[in-house]
Amino acid sequence: DLYKEIIKQFHIDRLKWKDLFNDFEMHFYRYVFPYYDTLYTLEKLSKHHYMIGVIANGKSKIKQFRLHSLSIMHVINYLTTSETVGYRKPHPKIFEDMIDQLGVKPSEIMYVGDDALNDVA
Repeated sequence: DLYKEIIKQFHIDRLKWKDLFNDFEMHFYRYVFPYYDTLYTLEKLSKHHYMIGVIANGKSKIKQFRLHSLSIMHVINYLTTSETVGYRKPHPKIFEDMIDQLGVKPSEIMYVGDDALNDVA
């Protein structure tokens, strides 16, 4: 929808919205940077046998590329996405998928999010 709106607002007639989206998919990794202590923290948790999962709305392929770009894929035990599960955060099904895949109880999970609506609600 964003790319459709860009095409419309800027009266672009040489490109289609899919062209912009394809460009994003090919080049977004250049603009993804971790916080300074992300890798350190995740590796420390992993060394102490914590299982680490990522729950994300969106396309699995893009989220995998992002984790690789951040150089943290090696410490991620499981990635679940709305594309895979068929439900978007904050729907319980996407969280239940993580619980099932990691083989843990809900009481054994600590969830960290960055979006008040999707992650806290």
